[in-house]
Amino acid sequence: MAVLGNIELHTMKSGGFEQMPLLAAAVKGTLKARAMASQLLAFSGLHPVKPLLMSLSDACRWTLPKLQFQMGPNIQIQLDLAEDLWTCRLDYEMFAQSLESLAENAKEAMHASGTLRISTRNLPNLQAEAGKTDPGQAWVELEAGDTGHGMSPQTLARAIEPFFSTRSLAEASGLGLSLVQGFVNQSGGQVFIESEPGMGARVHLRFPPTQKTDPQGGR
Repeated sequence: MAVLGNIELHTMKSGGFEQMPLLAAAVKGTLKARAMASQLLAFSGLHPVKPLLMSLSDACRWTLPKLQFQMGPNIQIQLDLAEDLWTCRLDYEMFAQSLESLAENAKEAMHASGTLRISTRNLPNLQAEAGKTDPGQAWVELEAGDTGHGMSPQTLARAIEPFFSTRSLAEASGLGLSLVQGFVNQSGGQVFIESEPGMGARVHLRFPPTQKTDPQGGR
């Protein structure tokens, strides 16, 4: 805040950013550093959270206008949102940032043209896959899938690793999926990714429901 405030005050006295392109670049770099600091806190699980009781389906709808602007005119967003979704206790701001990070990764993988599919569902106890989540535990799941180039096994193994990125250093911080993992872990959930070269990628975010149910759907 101190850096940004002083830059903006100096710029106002000097005729605006149009007259001070170097200060405009300094502001851009400072904003990126602030975003990276926030992402590091999220990854470490130390980001302050404001959990609210909400439906993932509703949260996706609230975030959709920003996602549509972010993805541009050549990427279609398809929603398959369950109406009877169990509620979760989540920080909406961090959820929105995580969904935007997933969308940005999908946009890069699709070269700004393709389809992003976002779905939500309940996973009762009997549907929990051994090896991917705790058997016998119910989850609420969000899946974000794209029609991009997919990932090799080597890239998939490192996808959530902090600072790992297939983009250049100037284009990305390599913290997008790490931010997502930090937020989900801090919310008591789990993340796993499915991807093959040429087959796109599917990122699964799973959260514990606030409503406990039995495998047949009864409370």
